[in-house]
Amino acid sequence: MAMRKYPDVPFIFVSGALGEELAIELLKKGATDYVLKDRLSRLAPAVTRALREVGERTERKRIEDALIESETLYRAIFENTGTATIIVEEDMTIFMANKQFEQLIGFSRSELEGNKSWNEIVHPDDLIKYAEMDQKWIVSSTTSIGGYEYRIMNRRGDVLHVLVNIASIISAKRKVISILDITKLKEVEKEKRDASLYARNLIEASLDPLVTINAEGKIMDVNQATESVTGLSREKMIGSDFSDYFTEPDKAHEGYLEVFSKGFILDYPLAMRHASGQVTDVLFNASLYRNETGEIQGILASARDITERLEAETKILKTNEMLRSLTSELVMTEERERRRIAVDLHDNIAQTLAIIKMRLGALLNQKLEEGFAKSLEDIIDLTNEAIQQTRSLMTDLSSSVLYELGLNEAMEWLGEQIQAQYGLKIILKTDPKIRKFDKDLELLLFRATRELLLNAVKHARVKEAYVILQKLGDNIRVTVKDNGRGFDTEDIDQPSKRTGGFGLLSIRERLHHIGGIFEIETKRGQGTCIRLVVPEQKRRKKSR
Repeated sequence: MAMRKYPDVPFIFVSGALGEELAIELLKKGATDYVLKDRLSRLAPAVTRALREVGERTERKRIEDALIESETLYRAIFENTGTATIIVEEDMTIFMANKQFEQLIGFSRSELEGNKSWNEIVHPDDLIKYAEMDQKWIVSSTTSIGGYEYRIMNRRGDVLHVLVNIASIISAKRKVISILDITKLKEVEKEKRDASLYARNLIEASLDPLVTINAEGKIMDVNQATESVTGLSREKMIGSDFSDYFTEPDKAHEGYLEVFSKGFILDYPLAMRHASGQVTDVLFNASLYRNETGEIQGILASARDITERLEAETKILKTNEMLRSLTSELVMTEERERRRIAVDLHDNIAQTLAIIKMRLGALLNQKLEEGFAKSLEDIIDLTNEAIQQTRSLMTDLSSSVLYELGLNEAMEWLGEQIQAQYGLKIILKTDPKIRKFDKDLELLLFRATRELLLNAVKHARVKEAYVILQKLGDNIRVTVKDNGRGFDTEDIDQPSKRTGGFGLLSIRERLHHIGGIFEIETKRGQGTCIRLVVPEQKRRKKSR
Protein backbone atom coordinates (compact mmCIF):
# COMPACT_ATOMS: atom_id res chain seq x y z
CA MET A 1 0.00 0.00 0.00
CA ALA A 2 1.47 3.33 -0.97
CA MET A 3 1.99 5.68 1.91
CA ARG A 4 -0.11 8.88 1.93
CA LYS A 5 0.94 12.11 3.63
CA TYR A 6 -1.41 14.67 5.29
CA PRO A 7 0.49 17.94 5.44
CA ASP A 8 -2.78 19.96 5.76
CA VAL A 9 -4.53 17.89 8.51
CA PRO A 10 -5.59 20.27 11.29
CA PHE A 11 -4.79 19.32 14.85
CA ILE A 12 -8.37 19.90 16.02
CA PHE A 13 -8.95 16.13 15.82
CA VAL A 14 -6.84 15.57 18.90
CA SER A 15 -6.89 17.28 22.19
CA GLY A 16 -4.19 18.15 24.63
CA ALA A 17 -0.38 18.37 24.19
CA LEU A 18 0.12 14.58 24.25
CA GLY A 19 -2.36 14.03 21.52
CA GLU A 20 -0.70 16.62 19.33
CA GLU A 21 2.77 15.07 19.74
CA LEU A 22 1.39 11.63 18.99
CA ALA A 23 -0.18 12.78 15.81
CA ILE A 24 3.01 14.43 14.63
CA GLU A 25 5.02 11.27 15.32
CA LEU A 26 2.56 9.14 13.44
CA LEU A 27 2.66 11.42 10.49
CA LYS A 28 6.41 11.55 10.47
CA LYS A 29 6.57 7.75 10.42
CA GLY A 30 4.12 7.61 7.53
CA ALA A 31 0.93 6.76 9.47
CA THR A 32 -1.85 5.37 7.40
CA ASP A 33 -5.44 6.60 7.10
CA TYR A 34 -6.44 3.85 9.47
CA VAL A 35 -4.41 5.29 12.31
CA LEU A 36 -6.03 8.71 11.85
CA LYS A 37 -9.50 7.27 11.54
CA ASP A 38 -9.07 5.15 14.55
CA ARG A 39 -8.14 8.18 16.61
CA LEU A 40 -10.98 10.21 15.25
CA SER A 41 -13.47 7.45 16.00
CA ARG A 42 -12.39 7.39 19.61
CA LEU A 43 -12.72 11.19 19.91
CA ALA A 44 -16.22 11.47 18.26
CA PRO A 45 -18.35 10.50 21.29
CA ALA A 46 -16.63 13.05 23.47
CA VAL A 47 -17.08 15.74 20.84
CA THR A 48 -20.78 14.85 20.41
CA ARG A 49 -21.31 14.88 24.13
CA ALA A 50 -19.63 18.24 24.43
CA LEU A 51 -21.71 19.70 21.59
CA ARG A 52 -24.94 18.37 23.14
CA GLU A 53 -24.11 19.85 26.51
CA VAL A 54 -23.36 23.20 24.90
CA GLY A 55 -26.70 23.05 23.00
CA GLU A 56 -28.67 22.16 26.11
CA ARG A 57 -27.11 25.00 28.02
CA THR A 58 -27.90 27.38 25.18
CA GLU A 59 -31.57 26.20 24.96
CA ARG A 60 -32.02 26.36 28.69
CA LYS A 61 -30.59 29.84 28.71
CA ARG A 62 -32.97 30.80 25.89
CA ILE A 63 -35.96 29.32 27.72
CA GLU A 64 -34.96 30.99 30.94
CA ASP A 65 -34.61 34.32 29.16
CA ALA A 66 -37.99 33.80 27.49
CA LEU A 67 -39.60 32.95 30.82
CA ILE A 68 -38.13 36.04 32.40
CA GLU A 69 -39.33 38.14 29.50
CA SER A 70 -42.76 36.52 29.60
CA GLU A 71 -43.08 37.02 33.33
CA THR A 72 -41.97 40.64 33.02
CA LEU A 73 -44.57 41.19 30.27
CA TYR A 74 -47.25 39.35 32.24
CA ARG A 75 -46.57 41.40 35.38
CA ALA A 76 -46.61 44.62 33.36
CA ILE A 77 -49.98 43.63 31.87
CA PHE A 78 -51.30 42.46 35.24
CA GLU A 79 -50.30 45.74 36.90
CA ASN A 80 -51.39 48.07 34.11
CA THR A 81 -54.52 46.41 32.76
CA GLY A 82 -56.67 49.29 34.05
CA THR A 83 -59.04 46.80 35.66
CA ALA A 84 -58.91 45.55 39.21
CA THR A 85 -57.58 41.98 38.90
CA ILE A 86 -56.75 39.18 41.36
CA ILE A 87 -55.51 35.61 41.03
CA VAL A 88 -57.06 33.18 43.51
CA GLU A 89 -56.09 29.71 44.60
CA GLU A 90 -58.36 26.72 44.28
CA ASP A 91 -59.80 27.47 47.75
CA MET A 92 -60.48 31.11 46.65
CA THR A 93 -57.60 32.54 48.75
CA ILE A 94 -56.10 35.56 47.03
CA PHE A 95 -52.74 34.63 45.56
CA MET A 96 -51.96 37.90 43.81
CA ALA A 97 -53.64 41.33 43.45
CA ASN A 98 -52.78 44.31 41.27
CA LYS A 99 -52.67 47.95 42.28
CA GLN A 100 -56.11 48.70 40.81
CA PHE A 101 -57.62 46.07 43.10
CA GLU A 102 -55.79 47.61 46.06
CA GLN A 103 -57.32 50.99 45.24
CA LEU A 104 -60.76 49.50 44.69
CA ILE A 105 -60.95 47.43 47.86
CA GLY A 106 -58.87 49.62 50.17
CA PHE A 107 -56.48 46.86 51.38
CA SER A 108 -52.77 46.59 50.63
CA ARG A 109 -51.34 43.58 48.81
CA SER A 110 -49.65 42.34 51.94
CA GLU A 111 -53.05 42.30 53.64
CA LEU A 112 -54.67 40.55 50.69
CA GLU A 113 -52.22 38.06 49.20
CA GLY A 114 -52.40 34.78 51.11
CA ASN A 115 -54.53 36.34 53.87
CA LYS A 116 -57.96 37.08 52.44
CA SER A 117 -60.44 35.02 50.48
CA TRP A 118 -62.57 36.21 47.58
CA ASN A 119 -65.59 35.05 49.60
CA GLU A 120 -64.73 37.61 52.29
CA ILE A 121 -65.01 40.41 49.75
CA VAL A 122 -68.18 39.39 47.94
CA HIS A 123 -71.39 40.74 49.50
CA PRO A 124 -73.03 37.95 51.56
CA ASP A 125 -76.24 38.19 49.56
CA ASP A 126 -74.28 37.50 46.35
CA LEU A 127 -72.30 34.48 47.59
CA ILE A 128 -75.04 32.07 46.53
CA LYS A 129 -75.18 33.68 43.11
CA TYR A 130 -71.41 33.34 42.81
CA ALA A 131 -71.53 29.67 43.88
CA GLU A 132 -74.20 28.95 41.25
CA MET A 133 -72.12 30.68 38.60
CA ASP A 134 -69.01 28.79 39.69
CA GLN A 135 -70.86 25.48 39.49
CA LYS A 136 -72.14 26.38 36.05
CA TRP A 137 -68.57 27.14 35.01
CA ILE A 138 -67.31 23.79 36.24
CA VAL A 139 -70.09 21.89 34.51
CA SER A 140 -69.53 23.69 31.24
CA SER A 141 -65.79 22.92 31.34
CA THR A 142 -64.95 26.29 29.87
CA THR A 143 -61.74 28.19 30.59
CA SER A 144 -63.47 31.55 31.07
CA ILE A 145 -66.82 32.99 31.95
CA GLY A 146 -67.91 36.60 32.49
CA GLY A 147 -70.44 39.40 32.40
CA TYR A 148 -71.81 38.68 35.88
CA GLU A 149 -72.76 41.48 38.23
CA TYR A 150 -71.89 41.26 41.93
CA ARG A 151 -71.63 43.47 44.94
CA ILE A 152 -68.41 43.62 46.91
CA MET A 153 -67.50 45.51 50.07
CA ASN A 154 -64.43 47.71 50.44
CA ARG A 155 -62.50 48.35 53.61
CA ARG A 156 -64.88 51.14 54.68
CA GLY A 157 -67.87 48.85 54.32
CA ASP A 158 -69.13 50.57 51.18
CA VAL A 159 -70.98 48.29 48.80
CA LEU A 160 -69.66 48.49 45.25
CA HIS A 161 -71.38 47.16 42.15
CA VAL A 162 -68.91 45.32 39.95
CA LEU A 163 -68.88 43.39 36.70
CA VAL A 164 -66.85 40.15 37.02
CA ASN A 165 -65.00 38.09 34.40
CA ILE A 166 -63.21 34.85 35.43
CA ALA A 167 -60.53 32.93 33.55
CA SER A 168 -59.01 29.59 34.56
CA ILE A 169 -55.29 28.80 34.81
CA ILE A 170 -55.78 25.06 34.50
CA SER A 171 -52.15 24.02 35.04
CA ALA A 172 -51.84 26.03 38.23
CA LYS A 173 -55.38 25.33 39.43
CA ARG A 174 -55.93 29.04 39.84
CA LYS A 175 -58.46 31.58 38.60
CA VAL A 176 -57.97 35.09 37.31
CA ILE A 177 -60.81 37.37 38.39
CA SER A 178 -61.16 40.73 36.59
CA ILE A 179 -63.41 43.25 38.34
CA LEU A 180 -64.85 46.36 36.70
CA ASP A 181 -66.34 48.93 39.08
CA ILE A 182 -69.77 49.93 37.70
CA THR A 183 -71.07 51.59 40.87
CA LYS A 184 -71.36 55.05 39.30
CA LEU A 185 -72.84 53.54 36.16
CA LYS A 186 -75.46 51.75 38.29
CA GLU A 187 -76.21 55.00 40.11
CA VAL A 188 -76.66 56.80 36.80
CA GLU A 189 -78.83 53.95 35.56
CA LYS A 190 -80.89 54.15 38.75
CA GLU A 191 -81.29 57.90 38.32
CA LYS A 192 -82.39 57.33 34.75
CA ARG A 193 -84.79 54.59 35.83
CA ASP A 194 -86.18 56.81 38.58
CA ALA A 195 -86.54 59.70 36.15
CA SER A 196 -88.13 57.42 33.59
CA LEU A 197 -90.46 55.98 36.23
CA TYR A 198 -91.33 59.49 37.41
CA ALA A 199 -92.04 60.57 33.84
CA ARG A 200 -94.05 57.41 33.23
CA ASN A 201 -96.10 58.00 36.40
CA LEU A 202 -96.75 61.59 35.29
CA ILE A 203 -97.84 60.37 31.87
CA GLU A 204 -100.06 57.66 33.31
CA ALA A 205 -101.52 60.06 35.89
CA SER A 206 -102.94 62.15 33.05
CA LEU A 207 -106.57 61.49 32.24
CA ASP A 208 -105.93 62.81 28.72
CA PRO A 209 -104.43 60.59 26.02
CA LEU A 210 -100.70 61.42 25.76
CA VAL A 211 -98.50 60.42 22.82
CA THR A 212 -94.85 60.99 21.93
CA ILE A 213 -94.18 61.16 18.20
CA ASN A 214 -90.82 61.09 16.42
CA ALA A 215 -89.73 63.24 13.49
CA GLU A 216 -91.14 60.68 11.02
CA GLY A 217 -94.60 60.87 12.57
CA LYS A 218 -94.32 57.46 14.22
CA ILE A 219 -95.60 56.83 17.75
CA MET A 220 -92.83 56.25 20.29
CA ASP A 221 -94.93 55.92 23.44
CA VAL A 222 -98.50 56.24 24.72
CA ASN A 223 -100.26 56.17 28.08
CA GLN A 224 -103.17 54.06 29.27
CA ALA A 225 -105.66 56.81 28.43
CA THR A 226 -104.57 56.52 24.79
CA GLU A 227 -105.07 52.76 24.92
CA SER A 228 -108.58 53.32 26.29
CA VAL A 229 -109.63 55.87 23.68
CA THR A 230 -108.27 53.79 20.76
CA GLY A 231 -109.00 50.30 22.08
CA LEU A 232 -105.47 49.19 21.09
CA SER A 233 -102.49 48.11 23.18
CA ARG A 234 -99.40 50.24 23.69
CA GLU A 235 -97.25 47.64 21.93
CA LYS A 236 -99.44 47.70 18.83
CA MET A 237 -99.46 51.48 18.56
CA ILE A 238 -95.72 52.05 19.04
CA GLY A 239 -94.07 52.41 15.65
CA SER A 240 -97.33 53.11 13.79
CA ASP A 241 -98.33 56.41 12.16
CA PHE A 242 -100.07 58.60 14.73
CA SER A 243 -102.47 60.12 12.16
CA ASP A 244 -104.06 56.69 11.53
CA TYR A 245 -106.01 56.95 14.78
CA PHE A 246 -107.98 60.04 13.76
CA THR A 247 -111.09 60.28 11.60
CA GLU A 248 -109.31 62.86 9.44
CA PRO A 249 -105.70 61.63 8.99
CA ASP A 250 -104.78 64.46 6.60
CA LYS A 251 -105.98 67.10 9.04
CA ALA A 252 -104.07 65.37 11.86
CA HIS A 253 -100.92 65.35 9.71
CA GLU A 254 -101.35 69.07 8.98
CA GLY A 255 -101.50 69.73 12.72
CA TYR A 256 -98.33 67.65 13.18
CA LEU A 257 -96.51 69.74 10.55
CA GLU A 258 -97.74 72.94 12.20
CA VAL A 259 -96.09 71.86 15.45
CA PHE A 260 -92.74 71.55 13.66
CA SER A 261 -93.16 74.94 11.98
CA LYS A 262 -94.43 76.88 15.03
CA GLY A 263 -93.07 74.77 17.88
CA PHE A 264 -96.54 74.14 19.33
CA ILE A 265 -100.24 73.89 18.59
CA LEU A 266 -103.21 74.67 20.84
CA ASP A 267 -106.81 73.42 20.86
CA TYR A 268 -106.61 71.86 17.40
CA PRO A 269 -109.99 70.10 16.88
CA LEU A 270 -109.79 66.45 15.85
CA ALA A 271 -111.73 63.24 16.43
CA MET A 272 -110.12 59.95 17.53
CA ARG A 273 -111.52 56.62 16.38
CA HIS A 274 -111.86 53.61 18.71
CA ALA A 275 -111.26 50.11 17.34
CA SER A 276 -115.00 49.53 17.81
CA GLY A 277 -115.80 52.50 15.57
CA GLN A 278 -116.75 54.88 18.37
CA VAL A 279 -115.55 58.45 17.77
CA THR A 280 -114.27 60.79 20.49
CA ASP A 281 -114.00 64.53 19.84
CA VAL A 282 -110.73 65.96 21.18
CA LEU A 283 -108.71 69.14 21.26
CA PHE A 284 -105.16 68.35 20.12
CA ASN A 285 -102.36 70.20 21.98
CA ALA A 286 -98.71 69.53 21.21
CA SER A 287 -95.20 70.95 21.51
CA LEU A 288 -91.67 69.99 20.50
CA TYR A 289 -89.33 68.43 23.03
CA ARG A 290 -85.53 68.46 22.81
CA ASN A 291 -82.52 66.70 24.32
CA GLU A 292 -79.80 68.30 26.44
CA THR A 293 -78.03 69.68 23.37
CA GLY A 294 -81.21 71.29 22.05
CA GLU A 295 -81.79 68.81 19.21
CA ILE A 296 -85.44 68.13 18.42
CA GLN A 297 -86.37 64.63 19.50
CA GLY A 298 -90.04 64.67 18.61
CA ILE A 299 -93.46 65.88 19.69
CA LEU A 300 -95.31 65.45 22.98
CA ALA A 301 -99.03 65.60 22.24
CA SER A 302 -102.14 65.43 24.36
CA ALA A 303 -105.74 65.01 23.28
CA ARG A 304 -108.33 66.53 25.60
CA ASP A 305 -111.62 64.64 25.42
CA ILE A 306 -114.29 67.29 24.91
CA THR A 307 -117.27 64.98 24.50
CA GLU A 308 -118.87 66.12 27.76
CA ARG A 309 -117.95 69.70 26.99
CA LEU A 310 -119.64 69.54 23.58
CA GLU A 311 -122.69 67.94 25.13
CA ALA A 312 -122.78 70.68 27.75
CA GLU A 313 -122.34 73.36 25.06
CA THR A 314 -125.14 71.78 23.05
CA LYS A 315 -127.39 71.87 26.09
CA ILE A 316 -126.41 75.48 26.76
CA LEU A 317 -127.07 76.43 23.14
CA LYS A 318 -130.44 74.74 23.27
CA THR A 319 -131.21 76.50 26.54
CA ASN A 320 -130.05 79.83 25.12
CA GLU A 321 -132.13 79.31 22.02
CA MET A 322 -135.12 78.49 24.16
CA LEU A 323 -134.47 81.61 26.25
CA ARG A 324 -134.20 83.69 23.08
CA SER A 325 -137.44 82.24 21.86
CA LEU A 326 -139.11 82.94 25.17
CA THR A 327 -137.64 86.45 25.25
CA SER A 328 -138.77 87.16 21.73
CA GLU A 329 -142.20 85.81 22.51
CA LEU A 330 -142.36 87.87 25.70
CA VAL A 331 -141.35 90.99 23.79
CA MET A 332 -143.96 90.37 21.15
CA THR A 333 -146.53 89.59 23.83
CA GLU A 334 -145.55 92.82 25.53
CA GLU A 335 -145.93 94.69 22.25
CA ARG A 336 -149.34 93.13 21.64
CA GLU A 337 -150.35 94.05 25.17
CA ARG A 338 -149.08 97.58 24.63
CA ARG A 339 -151.12 97.75 21.45
CA ARG A 340 -154.22 96.45 23.24
CA ILE A 341 -153.81 98.98 26.07
CA ALA A 342 -153.23 101.81 23.58
CA VAL A 343 -156.35 100.82 21.68
CA ASP A 344 -158.30 100.64 24.93
CA LEU A 345 -157.03 104.06 25.91
CA HIS A 346 -157.99 105.41 22.51
CA ASP A 347 -161.37 103.76 22.32
CA ASN A 348 -162.43 104.21 25.93
CA ILE A 349 -160.57 106.72 28.11
CA ALA A 350 -159.65 109.10 25.30
CA GLN A 351 -163.20 109.01 23.93
CA THR A 352 -164.65 109.49 27.40
CA LEU A 353 -162.38 112.44 28.04
CA ALA A 354 -163.36 113.94 24.68
CA ILE A 355 -167.07 113.61 25.52
CA ILE A 356 -166.46 115.17 28.95
CA LYS A 357 -164.67 118.06 27.26
CA MET A 358 -167.53 118.56 24.80
CA ARG A 359 -170.20 118.59 27.53
CA LEU A 360 -168.14 120.93 29.70
CA GLY A 361 -167.86 123.23 26.69
CA ALA A 362 -171.62 123.13 26.26
CA LEU A 363 -172.14 124.07 29.89
CA LEU A 364 -169.64 126.89 29.54
CA ASN A 365 -171.67 128.38 26.69
CA GLN A 366 -174.66 128.75 29.02
CA LYS A 367 -175.04 131.79 31.23
CA LEU A 368 -173.44 130.83 34.49
CA GLU A 369 -172.28 132.70 37.49
CA GLU A 370 -168.78 134.10 37.15
CA GLY A 371 -167.28 131.90 39.83
CA PHE A 372 -168.87 128.75 38.49
CA ALA A 373 -167.75 129.56 34.92
CA LYS A 374 -164.17 130.01 36.11
CA SER A 375 -164.22 126.61 37.82
CA LEU A 376 -165.68 125.07 34.71
CA GLU A 377 -162.84 126.53 32.56
CA ASP A 378 -160.29 125.05 34.94
CA ILE A 379 -161.95 121.65 34.64
CA ILE A 380 -161.86 121.95 30.84
CA ASP A 381 -158.11 122.77 30.97
CA LEU A 382 -157.50 119.72 33.16
CA THR A 383 -159.50 117.62 30.78
CA ASN A 384 -157.40 118.86 27.84
CA GLU A 385 -154.27 118.02 29.76
CA ALA A 386 -155.64 114.55 30.51
CA ILE A 387 -156.47 114.07 26.85
CA GLN A 388 -152.93 115.13 25.86
CA GLN A 389 -151.34 112.81 28.41
CA THR A 390 -153.53 109.97 27.24
CA ARG A 391 -152.49 110.54 23.64
CA SER A 392 -148.84 110.68 24.69
CA LEU A 393 -149.26 107.49 26.66
CA MET A 394 -150.90 105.80 23.69
CA THR A 395 -148.00 106.90 21.51
CA ASP A 396 -145.43 105.58 23.96
CA LEU A 397 -147.27 102.31 24.30
CA SER A 398 -147.72 101.72 20.60
CA SER A 399 -147.21 103.91 17.57
CA SER A 400 -150.37 103.98 15.53
CA VAL A 401 -148.34 105.40 12.62
CA LEU A 402 -146.37 102.14 12.37
CA TYR A 403 -149.51 100.03 12.28
CA GLU A 404 -151.41 102.28 9.95
CA LEU A 405 -148.77 103.65 7.55
CA GLY A 406 -145.65 101.45 7.74
CA LEU A 407 -141.95 101.60 8.71
CA ASN A 408 -140.82 104.59 6.59
CA GLU A 409 -143.55 106.89 7.98
CA ALA A 410 -143.05 105.53 11.52
CA MET A 411 -139.31 106.37 11.32
CA GLU A 412 -140.13 109.93 10.21
CA TRP A 413 -142.55 110.32 13.10
CA LEU A 414 -139.94 108.84 15.52
CA GLY A 415 -137.32 111.32 14.32
CA GLU A 416 -139.68 114.21 14.98
CA GLN A 417 -140.52 112.91 18.42
CA ILE A 418 -136.85 112.42 19.41
CA GLN A 419 -135.91 115.89 18.19
CA ALA A 420 -138.91 117.47 19.95
CA GLN A 421 -138.30 115.70 23.26
CA TYR A 422 -134.48 115.55 23.44
CA GLY A 423 -133.16 118.09 20.94
CA LEU A 424 -131.31 115.45 18.88
CA LYS A 425 -131.59 116.22 15.17
CA ILE A 426 -132.36 113.09 13.17
CA ILE A 427 -131.20 112.99 9.53
CA LEU A 428 -133.39 110.29 7.97
CA LYS A 429 -133.07 108.58 4.62
CA THR A 430 -135.88 106.18 3.73
CA ASP A 431 -136.25 103.70 0.88
CA PRO A 432 -139.48 103.87 -1.16
CA LYS A 433 -139.04 100.22 -2.11
CA ILE A 434 -139.81 99.28 1.48
CA ARG A 435 -143.48 98.38 1.71
CA LYS A 436 -145.38 96.96 4.60
CA PHE A 437 -143.97 93.58 5.67
CA ASP A 438 -144.15 91.29 8.70
CA LYS A 439 -145.57 93.42 11.51
CA ASP A 440 -143.41 91.78 14.21
CA LEU A 441 -140.24 92.57 12.21
CA GLU A 442 -141.38 96.15 11.60
CA LEU A 443 -142.01 96.55 15.29
CA LEU A 444 -138.59 95.02 16.15
CA LEU A 445 -136.75 97.45 13.86
CA PHE A 446 -138.79 100.39 15.12
CA ARG A 447 -138.17 99.60 18.81
CA ALA A 448 -134.48 98.83 18.19
CA THR A 449 -133.99 102.13 16.32
CA ARG A 450 -135.68 104.03 19.14
CA GLU A 451 -133.38 102.29 21.68
CA LEU A 452 -130.28 103.19 19.64
CA LEU A 453 -131.32 106.84 19.28
CA LEU A 454 -131.99 107.11 23.01
CA ASN A 455 -128.50 105.61 23.63
CA ALA A 456 -127.06 108.33 21.39
CA VAL A 457 -128.91 110.93 23.48
CA LYS A 458 -127.64 109.47 26.77
CA HIS A 459 -124.08 108.45 25.93
CA ALA A 460 -122.83 109.77 22.58
CA ARG A 461 -123.26 113.44 23.48
CA VAL A 462 -123.93 114.52 19.89
CA LYS A 463 -126.38 116.99 18.32
CA GLU A 464 -127.35 114.89 15.33
CA ALA A 465 -127.65 111.26 14.28
CA TYR A 466 -128.31 109.45 11.00
CA VAL A 467 -130.96 106.82 10.28
CA ILE A 468 -130.85 105.04 6.90
CA LEU A 469 -133.45 102.51 5.71
CA GLN A 470 -132.59 100.20 2.78
CA LYS A 471 -134.14 97.23 1.04
CA LEU A 472 -131.42 94.75 0.08
CA GLY A 473 -132.89 91.81 -1.81
CA ASP A 474 -135.14 89.96 0.60
CA ASN A 475 -133.75 91.83 3.59
CA ILE A 476 -134.41 95.16 5.25
CA ARG A 477 -131.44 97.04 6.74
CA VAL A 478 -131.56 99.94 9.19
CA THR A 479 -128.34 101.85 9.87
CA VAL A 480 -128.05 104.14 12.90
CA LYS A 481 -124.91 106.27 12.96
CA ASP A 482 -123.44 109.07 15.08
CA ASN A 483 -120.07 110.78 15.46
CA GLY A 484 -120.04 110.63 19.25
CA ARG A 485 -117.84 109.12 21.94
CA GLY A 486 -117.99 105.47 20.83
CA PHE A 487 -117.36 102.50 23.16
CA ASP A 488 -115.65 99.09 23.46
CA THR A 489 -117.72 96.31 21.91
CA GLU A 490 -116.55 93.92 24.67
CA ASP A 491 -118.70 95.93 27.07
CA ILE A 492 -121.85 94.50 25.45
CA ASP A 493 -121.28 91.07 27.04
CA GLN A 494 -120.10 92.41 30.41
CA PRO A 495 -123.00 93.30 32.67
CA SER A 496 -120.77 95.30 35.00
CA LYS A 497 -119.94 97.70 32.13
CA ARG A 498 -123.41 98.07 30.67
CA THR A 499 -125.06 101.37 31.47
CA GLY A 500 -128.45 101.00 29.81
CA GLY A 501 -129.87 97.71 31.03
CA PHE A 502 -129.77 94.97 28.41
CA GLY A 503 -130.00 97.39 25.45
CA LEU A 504 -127.65 96.25 22.70
CA LEU A 505 -127.40 92.69 24.03
CA SER A 506 -131.19 92.35 23.94
CA ILE A 507 -131.34 93.75 20.39
CA ARG A 508 -128.59 91.38 19.21
CA GLU A 509 -130.20 88.29 20.72
CA ARG A 510 -133.66 89.12 19.36
CA LEU A 511 -132.26 89.68 15.87
CA HIS A 512 -130.32 86.43 16.03
CA HIS A 513 -133.43 84.52 17.06
CA ILE A 514 -135.28 85.52 13.90
CA GLY A 515 -132.25 84.96 11.64
CA GLY A 516 -131.23 88.60 11.47
CA ILE A 517 -127.82 90.29 11.63
CA PHE A 518 -126.47 92.74 14.20
CA GLU A 519 -123.26 94.62 13.26
CA ILE A 520 -121.32 97.26 15.21
CA GLU A 521 -118.45 99.46 14.09
CA THR A 522 -117.17 101.63 16.91
CA LYS A 523 -114.10 102.76 18.79
CA ARG A 524 -113.73 105.05 21.72
CA GLY A 525 -113.72 108.65 20.43
CA GLN A 526 -114.56 107.64 16.84
CA GLY A 527 -118.34 107.39 16.81
CA THR A 528 -120.66 104.44 16.34
CA CYS A 529 -122.31 102.76 13.37
CA ILE A 530 -124.85 99.99 14.02
CA ARG A 531 -126.58 97.98 11.30
CA LEU A 532 -129.73 95.94 11.86
CA VAL A 533 -130.68 93.47 9.13
CA VAL A 534 -133.87 91.40 9.13
CA PRO A 535 -135.53 89.23 6.48
CA GLU A 536 -138.85 90.39 5.11
CA GLN A 537 -140.33 87.11 6.27
CA LYS A 538 -139.61 86.10 9.86
CA ARG A 539 -137.59 82.91 10.29
CA ARG A 540 -135.66 81.33 13.14
CA LYS A 541 -131.94 80.79 12.76
CA LYS A 542 -131.21 77.09 13.13
CA SER A 543 -127.53 77.25 14.09
CA ARG A 544 -125.34 79.87 15.60
